[in-house]
Amino acid sequence: MNLLSIMAAGAKTILMAAEELGTDSLEMAVSQATEALTISMWADWHGLSELLIRFLLNTAVIGLIVRVFYYPKSKRRDYFVTFLLIAISVFLLIFLMGGVKLKIGFALGLFAIFGIIRYRTESVPIREMTYLFLIIAVSAINGLATSISYAELLATNLLFILSIWACESNH
Repeated sequence: MNLLSIMAAGAKTILMAAEELGTDSLEMAVSQATEALTISMWADWHGLSELLIRFLLNTAVIGLIVRVFYYPKSKRRDYFVTFLLIAISVFLLIFLMGGVKLKIGFALGLFAIFGIIRYRTESVPIREMTYLFLIIAVSAINGLATSISYAELLATNLLFILSIWACESNH
C-alpha cells in the first residue's frame, strides 16, 4: 500500500466518521481516522516480507558469486566488500523505487552511470569490471522482478550462477 492510498483511506475514514457522528464530533472522527491510518500503515506485512525474502535471496546469491567464484582467484578483499555493498545498494534502490514506471529505463540508467564511473576512476581490471556489471545485473533483476514467482526468480539466479561456473571452470 503506497502513501497516497493510505492518505486517501484516512481522509475517507474521517469523512465517514464525521457523517456518522455529526459535525460536533469532528475531533473524535479525526482521532478514529488517525488510529485506523496508523494500523493500516503498520499492517503491510506482505510488502515487508516480500522485501526481506528478496533481499535475503539477493544477498545470498551475490555472496555466493563473490565468495565462491571471484574471491578465490583474485584475493582482493577491497573488491569483495565493494561488490557486496554495491549489490545491496542497487537492490534496495531498485526495489524501493518499484512503483516508478521507469523500471527498465532506470535499470539501464544504472548501467550507464556505472559505465561512466568506470572511465572516470583509476583503471579497474576487466575481470573486476565484469563482476561489477554482473552483480548490478543480478541485483537489478532481483529488485525489479516483483511480478514473477520465487521459483522463477530462483531459477534465474541459478542460471547466473551456472553460467559463471561454466565460464570460470574453463580457465
